Amino acid sequence: MDSVVFLVQEKTEDWFEMIKEDEKWRDVCDNVEKDGRTLHEKSIFGFKSGCLVKIESFGRERKVVLVEKRKALWEEVHCGQLGGHFGAKN
Repeated sequence: MDSVVFLVQEKTEDWFEMIKEDEKWRDVCDNVEKDGRTLHEKSIFGFKSGCLVKIESFGRERKVVLVEKRKALWEEVHCGQLGGHFGAKN
């Protein structure tokens, strides 16, 4: 079975700095910069590849995305040239 793995990432914005400017995330970002990881509202947050990440069970990491960027991200993932699903029938 063949599979396609593809990642295009253009780094034009400093996500961590953008999140740090948001009042809701400022303290979390400051604590992550100081200590590497921090506990906030029963969740653990850290820093990886220039992004604030939420560390979930079994070490799974999810990038924190600003609310105003979520729609554009969702549209790219679902409607972009590589959006949708690759399967055996496609």
